Amino acid sequence: MIYRIVAGEEMKKLLIDRFDSIPFNEDMSKGSYSSEPFSDNFIKERSVVHNVSVEEYVSKMNEFLLLISKINNHDTLHLYFGDDDVCKANRTLLISYFKDKVCSIYFHLMNEYEGIELSLIRIK
Repeated sequence: MIYRIVAGEEMKKLLIDRFDSIPFNEDMSKGSYSSEPFSDNFIKERSVVHNVSVEEYVSKMNEFLLLISKINNHDTLHLYFGDDDVCKANRTLLISYFKDKVCSIYFHLMNEYEGIELSLIRIK
C-alpha cells in the first residue's frame, strides 16, 4: 500500500482534491519524550507536553495511530511537510520511526500555505 502523511489537518484540506492523506497532528518541536514513539507511555508523555488529556491526544492522532497499527515492510510512505521548525521536528521523528518499517519513504517539501510541492527526495 501507499500511505501519505501530511503536516496536520490544514495541509490535508489543501491536498484533499489530489489524494487521501493521514494528518500528523503533533508538534514535536515542543517538549521531549523518553518512551518508544507512539507507545502508550509516549502518548502519556506527549499529552502532558501539550496539556491535554490522553483521550484528547489519541482523538487528534487517531488516523495516524490507526495507520501505524497496520503498516508493514512492503508499504511505501510519502511525507508532505513544510520547512518550519514544527515540520522539521515532525518529519525527523517520522523518518526515524518508519525507516525500518516500510519499503520506501519519499519526502515532499511543501509550501504549506498553498499546498505546492517544492521538491521531492527519496529517503529510502
